[in-house]
Amino acid sequence: MLLKDDTRKIQEQLGAACRIGSDAQLELSRPEALAHYQRLIRNIFNNTLETAFPITKEWLVPTDWQYLVSEFMEKHATQTPAVWQMPREFAGFVTANVYAKTLNKPALNDLLWLEWYEIEVHTMPDVEEPASMKTVYQLNDSLIMNPYHRIINLTYPVHKMHADKAAAKPGDYYILIYRMMDSGSVHFLEISPVHVFILQNIIQGSQSLPEIMPIVLSQFNFDNKEAIQKYLALFCSDLVDKKILIIT
Repeated sequence: MLLKDDTRKIQEQLGAACRIGSDAQLELSRPEALAHYQRLIRNIFNNTLETAFPITKEWLVPTDWQYLVSEFMEKHATQTPAVWQMPREFAGFVTANVYAKTLNKPALNDLLWLEWYEIEVHTMPDVEEPASMKTVYQLNDSLIMNPYHRIINLTYPVHKMHADKAAAKPGDYYILIYRMMDSGSVHFLEISPVHVFILQNIIQGSQSLPEIMPIVLSQFNFDNKEAIQKYLALFCSDLVDKKILIIT
């Protein structure tokens, strides 16, 4: 049901007043209730973001965390109607407005996105699993990717060390975030650029490693085809064992 323009305007004004914490001139039947609405909205933002980013919150000093939450509430009109998706907008807001530089926390963006993508992978809609899955990998097997995954590129290795220590080790870190198809638990795996290339080709369509190898050799200028194929075969076998790759 579409809202009347006047009703929508009042809702937007009330929402802004609750987020910003101002005593905006609103025509309310019970003006004294505004403070309660403001406290309720503040609690929703705080609880949602604390639940989504427990590591980030624990890492930052309380004043820095509350500063980010306040800035987000006051300066960003949340777009998603689903409260659980609000943290994605928070991570985007913090990144776009370079708060990592403001707070002198270089690894802030990476840590926020790592925590968000863990949520995103965990909440991906279930899909029908293959009727049967082989468990022993052979070189010519066609492979498909576990549907519950994301591959992200980090500048700091926040997936394996405290964010302050990670800030001293900038580089290119590729992380595969995946959900186990049986237990639903989410895991992280650091992979190399060639691993990313292999997986991206498999994601595009079921393929065997020998089918991908010519492109790999061309893309990365490897000389020893036999050695690199053996190395990548072990990688694929390991991912089959972890149920990240599925044999078709």
